[in-house]
Amino acid sequence: MTTFYHDTIAADGPVFAGLGCIGSGGTVIGSPVAVAGPTADTGDAGYQFNGTTEYVETGYDGSPTSGGLTIELWVYPASSGAGGYVLGAAGGSGFTDAIDVVVSGSSGGTSKISFTLGSTGTNYCIFSLNTVFVGVNLKVATWNHCVFTFDGVTGKVYVNGIRCAQAGASAPFIPSTLSPLLISAQGQPFPAAPLNFYDGAVSNVAFYTKPLPPERILMHYAARAGVPAYPASSTFTGDYYPTIITDGPIAYYRCDETAGAMAVDRSGRGHHGAYGSGSHTLNEPGAIYDGDTAIALQEVPPGYWDATPANLITPLVSSSFSTQFSIECWVYVTSLPDVGVICATEGQIPVYDGPGFSVVIETSGAVTATATQSGLTLATITTAAPLPAGQYNYIAVTFDDNELLIYVNGVLWANVAAAFSLGPWDANLVWGCYPVNFAGDAGQLLADLDEAAIYAYALTPGQIYTHWKAGLGPLVPPAPPVIIGNDQHYFEVLIFNKKGELVDLPQADIDSLSLLDQLNGGSATSTMSFIRDFNQIGAINYLFSVHVRVWNGRIARPVDPTWNGYMVDIDQEKTRTLGKITVHLEGDQKQLDRASVYEDVNPLVGGNPPLDAADYVRHLFTTYAPGILGGGPLILACPPTLFSLLPGQYEMMQLGQVIDTVLKTGRDDLGNLVIWRVNCAANLTKTLLVEPDQDPNTVTSAKFHYVMVDGMCAKYTIKTKYSDIINNVTIQGGQDYITGLPVVGSYLDVASLAAYGAWQQIISVWQLISSAAANSYAQAYLDIHGNAQAQGDVELHNPDPYMKSGQWVQIWENASSLKQMRIASVRWEVGRSRIRQTLSPTAPTPYLDQAVYKMGLNSSNNGVNQINKLPVNTQQNFVRTSGLLVAH
Repeated sequence: MTTFYHDTIAADGPVFAGLGCIGSGGTVIGSPVAVAGPTADTGDAGYQFNGTTEYVETGYDGSPTSGGLTIELWVYPASSGAGGYVLGAAGGSGFTDAIDVVVSGSSGGTSKISFTLGSTGTNYCIFSLNTVFVGVNLKVATWNHCVFTFDGVTGKVYVNGIRCAQAGASAPFIPSTLSPLLISAQGQPFPAAPLNFYDGAVSNVAFYTKPLPPERILMHYAARAGVPAYPASSTFTGDYYPTIITDGPIAYYRCDETAGAMAVDRSGRGHHGAYGSGSHTLNEPGAIYDGDTAIALQEVPPGYWDATPANLITPLVSSSFSTQFSIECWVYVTSLPDVGVICATEGQIPVYDGPGFSVVIETSGAVTATATQSGLTLATITTAAPLPAGQYNYIAVTFDDNELLIYVNGVLWANVAAAFSLGPWDANLVWGCYPVNFAGDAGQLLADLDEAAIYAYALTPGQIYTHWKAGLGPLVPPAPPVIIGNDQHYFEVLIFNKKGELVDLPQADIDSLSLLDQLNGGSATSTMSFIRDFNQIGAINYLFSVHVRVWNGRIARPVDPTWNGYMVDIDQEKTRTLGKITVHLEGDQKQLDRASVYEDVNPLVGGNPPLDAADYVRHLFTTYAPGILGGGPLILACPPTLFSLLPGQYEMMQLGQVIDTVLKTGRDDLGNLVIWRVNCAANLTKTLLVEPDQDPNTVTSAKFHYVMVDGMCAKYTIKTKYSDIINNVTIQGGQDYITGLPVVGSYLDVASLAAYGAWQQIISVWQLISSAAANSYAQAYLDIHGNAQAQGDVELHNPDPYMKSGQWVQIWENASSLKQMRIASVRWEVGRSRIRQTLSPTAPTPYLDQAVYKMGLNSSNNGVNQINKLPVNTQQNFVRTSGLLVAH
């Protein structure tokens, strides 16, 4: 006979237990109908009472101590019942020291439960947890686990494992000997007859002369599903489990149980949780690469409020946090709007004091984190972008006394200032719904949940990045390219006149091409030389358009040109003897510089309103760009918003330089730098493309080309260059090598300023009018130049037209070592037989470990990094480990 639930109850020493729990437990009055009980125990049963005459006299008439008690029972409200007293007894002084448990009549698929000690209008213990206000709801036509605890001062109500309500006693509870404790009726002082019978089902009633702690209440609730099954930690493989344990969570749930309803705390602290009785499935595909399983929550959407949602309940009421906290988990959202509460300590109508927080997936897919204090919202923040659907996403939320921060897949997505003093938590931390249910949306999470953990401190960005990376596991190298076709190199040159008509110029006359594509701009200054008869120089003219395609025999001819620009100058060299002519070309980006800008822009100066950089770029384009590019229309593709524009003076600056300067003075709302280029389509349509640079730490959006050193490289030389000394970035004259702006001065980061004082905190960018503008530009300069830079050349055996400037690449040196970097420029050298394509990279700054530049020569920065929440420095060699997302 299976008695797992009964044995769990017995271990806590109830003074009375009946109706399916430890013996018959009392005298049955009337003929209630026996019904199947709520647990998996063999033979577990309860009674369905008629609400008029049927009840159970327990035979218990002892006197509970004033120091505390616990009442535990399972109730099954009728779908159309009138409710009544589920349990009740009156003391020798009448109702003044009564114990009553009342279930209200059902309405809208729910009922309400209240626990009362004493009665109003007396001098004894007067407090009632009547829950019409609190909203402790029960779902009708199903079993609900209900517990009331009293410690002599405070009473608390738990429904289905969740601490839903509490109230303090307004007077001491000093009971005398009770009348017999009755089930399904209100007890009266002897010899009066019972009143207010209950017309629902009751099972597994237990009475304790002590308050049960939250951990034991959850274990009782979890025991309903029978003996739990889960793998031993000794069987875990991979780095994720030891990585999490090393950082000391106060509770950690792998969600890897295969049977039962207990959620095992893998932290070793014994805070085991329980899974709710709603629709969920164990043993689902997990988020972690090592094969660990997960739990699917609310896999059958309820479509209505459900008092028994699928959830994970953790007993953190008894674990006092410090003034900091962190939560993390992996969530698989199949498709929007699969939304809901990731976790919460309070419901939408909290009625008790104390701190709380919630993390919610909105209908848009964005993530919102909210912090509360004594029922008041202190801070809330929502991510600008939605979670990627159809995959597991790692989500972390931290509070560090100053900020509430949201991280997604290892990267900070949103933060807001927040300051409040935390004390002991009043409610469970519940994953998958709000812990307080009421007649409305309980926020059920329709998703898979895995690897939930809670910390009593704020995880650093480095720890969060490391956790996410550990979950992905070792990166599997991409398969070597399959050779299809041949290794021959191909190129094609098309020349168009100013009317857009194709010019007949034999490609056989072309001797060589040297083409350059640069980050921020695109096709750049290049040359084309050919040999032809001196008297047949025709079809070469100023501003004739030139389109060049390069490719290899393994791939198809690209549709759009690899390089695009214009003829601007002609050199005739030995034309009488060799007939060699060199044509100097300028890429489409240079044609923007045919327009000069003379403007002062002063947002937020002298009462001026703010101006978004995207609006200013659109103004520049509309005012100066149309008509300056020949051979086809020019259109603008720019996000609707970018960042708040800084003041600037653009005195006779070229249009391309102004665009570049504006876009380098800020970042979009996700912290990404903004890049731009002029693209050309096969139909001669030109596009000025402005877009945020991709963040390579975000696996779902970062797209990489792969370079296998052994099989794809004709030359491979990479070295690291540090351009800062002791964290001081010195800019001594000259120009920014990308923007061409004259810049002088020095810029110190915060760590150096703290360690060495203000040596020289001066920077001057001549075109920027305000100090704020100069400081912003200095920070952008620091991000670009102040970090360790990857320098060198990667020459490919076969030209790839799709590998252009701005593209992120992962260079596989061998199976265990890879370098990740962004291509700053691409050079194509076209000869008569082979095409040489050379990639010149830059390090993946500022996205990967801004602690890199902290290395320098400053040995004191080890401690400073921790203070400033800088990531753990793992990118010295630009090595990034990642992984394949687990199929769902």
